[in-house]
Amino acid sequence: MLDHSIAESLINESMLLGADFCDIFIEKTQVESLSFYSQSIQDIKSGIDSGVGIRLIFGKQAIYGHTNSLEQSKLLDLLRTLAARYKRDVLEQDFTISFPHNIENIHEVENKVLKDRINFLKCIDQKARTNHEKINQVNLSLLLRHQHVEIYNSEGLPIVDYR
Repeated sequence: MLDHSIAESLINESMLLGADFCDIFIEKTQVESLSFYSQSIQDIKSGIDSGVGIRLIFGKQAIYGHTNSLEQSKLLDLLRTLAARYKRDVLEQDFTISFPHNIENIHEVENKVLKDRINFLKCIDQKARTNHEKINQVNLSLLLRHQHVEIYNSEGLPIVDYR
């Protein structure tokens, strides 16, 4: 999602602006829901939310901001706006962080196709109806949530998680 070089430049800039610690949290969440009623699909909804959060720590003070932009210039503007809220001497020495390009995933969720999900609901509906002759109405819902998270910090942590 976020290019490693952008994360590196943001963290390097934050430290040069006097922050003691910086972390960047990037999230993209995709949600899909299916409603099954009277042996047919009634509703399918889906959506995507994404954004970037930047936290700077100056001593005991934490400052946080967020945006839905992944553009380097907008992220740098956010970072500089946050840092300007806490005036401190800039770092006199160079600070450079570099993240490996192959970040290991904690775990990964497999995506299933919509047809498989619908067939799954049909199978449950059929089994419920064959369980007893008095069952004539079955309501089912399926909610899927896929979340992709990346975290970078000034201590050198790069991590990716698929939930």
